[in-house]
Parts: sequence; structure tokens; C-alpha cells
Amino acid sequence: MGRTSIADAFAGARLDGRGTLIAYLTMGHPSASSSLRAIEIIGASGADVIEIGWPAARPYLDGPIIRASHKQAMAAFAVGVDSPKTVLARAAQVTDRPLVLMGYKNELMAIPDVLPGCLYRGEIAGVLIPDADTDELKRIGVQGQPGLFDPAMDAREIERAAMEAHGFAYVRTGVGCTGRQADLSHGDLSALAGSIRRSRPDLPVAIGFGLSTPEDVARSMALGFDGAIVGSAIVRYINDQDWTGLALFVSALAASSRRPAAEVKTDEHGSHSCH
Repeated sequence: MGRTSIADAFAGARLDGRGTLIAYLTMGHPSASSSLRAIEIIGASGADVIEIGWPAARPYLDGPIIRASHKQAMAAFAVGVDSPKTVLARAAQVTDRPLVLMGYKNELMAIPDVLPGCLYRGEIAGVLIPDADTDELKRIGVQGQPGLFDPAMDAREIERAAMEAHGFAYVRTGVGCTGRQADLSHGDLSALAGSIRRSRPDLPVAIGFGLSTPEDVARSMALGFDGAIVGSAIVRYINDQDWTGLALFVSALAASSRRPAAEVKTDEHGSHSCH
């Protein structure tokens, strides 16, 4: 199945007058077959990019909902015939959306041929390992990953992270871990997005952590972000294997990312500004 790149996903959404919807799920939760079905539904329902969590023993950035999904996934893989690596290969066959593999060093960098093999084979379009730095990734043949940003960073930290980022900037709302409701009413987040763009005008800026409703996605677009990342709310539907509810929810998230025409100004290079 032909795969759209991350850059093309952001560009395509922008040309369509939308922000990019990035949907997260945990691979193997609550079973290998269920996560594959979820990937297919999420891609068909309007997500532009799918972030897949590699099951981890200590997913320290995640709140209770996603932590529980990691625990269930690890238990399912322990007794099942599938491995995370084989499920990842099958995931690339059920959707043409770009897949970003998210994981931690203890699991991802210790397993032969996961990285950079899945990148080379085209199974994923990008990787995010929050506890690995750029040099560590390059030593195993991975050229870069989305940059992680939060409102507590100073100007030098923002500039350095922006220059090293690959694919997009991932702005954390500052809620600490996933699943807690974010406060999108303050100006620090818009200011952070502006600082990133000044350092790297070519880098799309997406926001995540604590976004759980279509209204949150719409608010993120109004703040001027290029994309919104939703995880825990999606994992809830997958946990219940509520496939109709999942499809409707992702469709609603995607619809809420649309920008009013008056708010989008496109120049000859395809970039935009909101005003």
C-alpha cells in the first residue's frame, strides 16, 4: 500500500483548509487484531497521521488510560502468537496514512531490526523516542525525530530543539502527562508556536497532551497550530472495542480541524498564517 509522508500529510491538510489530525493508539491493545482494526478505522475516518505506541513497561509520559493500554498490550503479546514487530509490519498494510512509531529506548533500541529496519522497509514514516537524543538515534541509523517542546523551555532550548526536529514539532501543553485535560486558554502556547516557527519556518507545529474533544482540536486550530494530537480519548474507544463510536469520534475530530476560509492565507509556497 502506498504511503503518504508526514510532510505530505501536513501539506495536504493545509491545502484542504484543515489542521492535521494525529491520532495515537497503543499497538497490541487490547489485542493484536483489535489494534490493527483500530488503525484501519482511524485512517479511514479522517486521521492524517497515526502515532503507534510500542508497548513499554514504563511509559512515563503517559497517564493512567494509556499506561493501562501498555500493560494490556504487553500481556497480550506475552501469550499470543504475534510479536510487536510482526503487528507493525501488518499495520503498514491496512492504512496508507503515515505511521509514527512512538516508544522508549529500553524497548525500541534493544530489539534488532526494529530501527531502522521498519523505516527502511517503509513500514513507518517516522519515529519518536522521547528519552533518546539525536546522537543516539544517528548511531543506529535514524536521522531524526519530531522535536518535543513545552512552555517551560527558554529561547535557546527552543531554537536548538527546532533545528534538530525532523518531521514536525510536538508541543506538549504542559499538563505533565497524557490524559489530563489541557488548558488552552492561556497565551504561552501560541507564543511557543511562534518561537518555533521563527527558528524553523519550514517545520509544522502540532500540539498534544490533554486534547480529548473536537472542541479541543478546534481551539488548537484557532491558536494557530498546524496539527492536533489526540490519544487517551481514542484509546478509550479501542479499549471498549466500540468500533462505530471510534469511527464517529475520529470523524468528528477531523471535522473540527477545519479552518474558516477567512482565517487562512496561503502564499505561493503553500505556507499559511492565521489571523
